[in-house]
Amino acid sequence: MSGTTTLFPVYGKARSFGIPKDWQSFWRFLRRYGGGVLATLVLLVIIFSITFADRLTPHDPIQMDLRNRFAPPVWSDGGTMSHPLGTDNLGRDVLARTLYGGRVSLRVALTASTISTVVGLLLGLVSGYLGGIVDRVIALITNIWVSFPFLVLALAVIAAVGTSITVLVVLLSLAGWVYPARVTRAQTLRVRQYDYVDASIALGASPAHIIRHHIVPNVASINIILWTLSVGTLIIIESSLSFIGLGVSPPDPSWGNMLSSGQMYLQDAWWLSVFPGLALMLTILCINSLGDALQRMNDYRQQL
Repeated sequence: MSGTTTLFPVYGKARSFGIPKDWQSFWRFLRRYGGGVLATLVLLVIIFSITFADRLTPHDPIQMDLRNRFAPPVWSDGGTMSHPLGTDNLGRDVLARTLYGGRVSLRVALTASTISTVVGLLLGLVSGYLGGIVDRVIALITNIWVSFPFLVLALAVIAAVGTSITVLVVLLSLAGWVYPARVTRAQTLRVRQYDYVDASIALGASPAHIIRHHIVPNVASINIILWTLSVGTLIIIESSLSFIGLGVSPPDPSWGNMLSSGQMYLQDAWWLSVFPGLALMLTILCINSLGDALQRMNDYRQQL
């Protein structure tokens, strides 16, 4: 049995890169993973728009213009091209706030997801490989952490130190390390039973060598999938905290606090909540679709 795994399946003759080289294989690839490909393309457009928000809109997301309060979108009566998605109750451009708010949500979620996945991976490797008292202690900590209400922790931390981007990243990192740790531990226990691992131990390989060359390649695929899915989950958590006033504080925009501030104007100025809500929904949908496609790729590879 091979000591490493790859995330992507192979088609046709290009077995080293998994690139379909004939039309039959190409359409088979699209039927199986077309949703993930489309989601990736849309997600790239979203990331590009958020990254280059200052090039796509000339407006400052926190600059008020009380003379242009509640301007409707460009296709509605009274709308103008200068504010294509309208303005809010303080005259701020909704398009600019949606794009800049996405920067905050994605930056916080990506950073926290990466930290939590790395921490969970390391703890899972240590727990699964060493076993014994170390495994029992980490398993106990994991069970306690899962049973502890995250919102209570968030309220306590924010009440003690206040809210900021750094605090949000730390809180979301603490919220997401458990599942990578559990999955990595289970995978590590499975890989340790393989014959090539026993052979490496018999040849005198160190634990660090075994973990680095035999176990990590086997747990990397599932952790990439977990990382992808956790980004969407953490975006929801960050938006929820901002919605109830525990996340990004106004006037700095985030999708959560834009939804919160726009909810009281839904009947007369629906665009204040609809556009950030659509951006939030579409981003999470694309991320989860990408994660689902990666999961199917991994499952298909394991069946080969």
